[in-house]
Amino acid sequence: MTDPLDALRLPVVPVAPDPGFARDLRARLARALTDLDRGGAMTPTDATTTTPVGGTARRPSLSAYLAVDGAREAARWYVEVFDGRLGEVVEMPDGRLGHAEVHIGDSVLLMADEFPEMGLLGPRARGGTTVSLVVDVADVDRTAARAVEAGAVVEREPDDMPYGFRAAAVADPFGHRWLIEGPLSTDLDAAATAGGHGTLDEGTVSDEPPDTRPGDIAYVTWRVRDEQRTARFLGELLGWRFSPGRVEHGLQVEGANLRGGLWGGHEAVERADAKLMYHVADIGEAVAKVRAMGGTATEPELQPYGWSSECTDDQGMEFWIYAPAEG
Repeated sequence: MTDPLDALRLPVVPVAPDPGFARDLRARLARALTDLDRGGAMTPTDATTTTPVGGTARRPSLSAYLAVDGAREAARWYVEVFDGRLGEVVEMPDGRLGHAEVHIGDSVLLMADEFPEMGLLGPRARGGTTVSLVVDVADVDRTAARAVEAGAVVEREPDDMPYGFRAAAVADPFGHRWLIEGPLSTDLDAAATAGGHGTLDEGTVSDEPPDTRPGDIAYVTWRVRDEQRTARFLGELLGWRFSPGRVEHGLQVEGANLRGGLWGGHEAVERADAKLMYHVADIGEAVAKVRAMGGTATEPELQPYGWSSECTDDQGMEFWIYAPAEG
């Protein structure tokens, strides 16, 4: 029996894809894939999808997405130079990378090969970049030297900035500009030796006794997630300068009318807080008084700047007390 609707059927004729639809679809797919934020490893035999190897950390709220002439090589370069880790990778049927992730510290750098048909071109094709990428590192000079060894071109040699950090600028082999930032150059090795991986009761204080009297606030320690970001913010806002502190992730405030420092690496804190150190006349008497009033206090310890004890009051607020060492 003949189907009467056959007369209404049209032959299947392929049509060219709409560039706008293809661009929007690719962006939606990239967002869906990167939301997974899983680790991975890329080899020359990688196929069309990714090789997850665990890890489900949330992606930062803002990430850079690069168009690169040679995304596969660029991803490896960023992993090597910036101590990164390769994450999600998507290879297109034509062999180009449609998506790749490099995890650097707590951030994710996203990239893909050039797709001229969608208007996505890298800096070399466009005659230069208009974007500078900022990366925080432990040692600016070491990272800049490693970048140059791997083919980068120095645009600005490492130098101490007036805002309390050290910085260099390089152009990578793929045309992107990087601002490499980190602690000041004040003898980082010596600072690490002096500060070591200091314990909590050492705080970020310097070795010099504070010029205070009993009842004064002798020192303020701000506990923050990222001391470099906080230093840049306060440096820009208040003109403060910083030098390496006595503990890991510690920065000492220089030149301001207070004694204090930043103590980073506190990822668990919901917001930054300040921990005060109070000057007392007699450390032993003060420790006994804290305990008698329902607080807690550690046994006094002799630090380079004097005697100190880590305490809490009867509501759990943390603080230190300090008394000068007998001369």
